[in-house]
Amino acid sequence: MDEATVRKLVDLQLKLEELGHDPKLDEKIVALENVGFLTQQTVGKFAKWATMSDRDWESYMSIIREMRETLTATVSPKVRA
Repeated sequence: MDEATVRKLVDLQLKLEELGHDPKLDEKIVALENVGFLTQQTVGKFAKWATMSDRDWESYMSIIREMRETLTATVSPKVRA
C-alpha cells in the first residue's frame, strides 16, 4: 500500500471519529466500572451511532464506503473473490 493511500485512509478514519463525537458521552463510558477497554470502545461506537443525526449517519456511511473502495482497490481481484 502506498503512502498516499495510507494517508487517505487515516484522514478518513479521523473524519469517522469526529462525526457524532460527544465528550460527555465519552466521560460516561470511561466511568463504567468493570468494563474493559475494548468493551468501552464498542459501547462508545454503538452509543455514537444511536445518537447521531440522520445527516451525520449518512456522512458516516459515505466515509465507510469510501474507505472500503480505497481498501479493495489495493487488493488483487483473486483475493476479493
